Amino acid sequence: MNQYNFFVRIKKEKIGFYSQFFDAFEHMVAVRTPEPPSGEFGTMHCMVCPSFFDDFKEVLHNHELEYEYVAS
Repeated sequence: MNQYNFFVRIKKEKIGFYSQFFDAFEHMVAVRTPEPPSGEFGTMHCMVCPSFFDDFKEVLHNHELEYEYVAS
């Protein structure tokens, strides 16, 4: 498997912050926002390197972010 796909639910006004936050973790995750958020929350698609799977889940847990993991 080349990557793990996480879809993270984030408040609209925090998307810019978390985009930059996740970009700081070089080689751990690539981030994209599939659709502009229309409501209070948006979704970020986080493509995580397999060797950082557990570390990324810990970051999500520590920041109390809701997510859905989709196996590819």
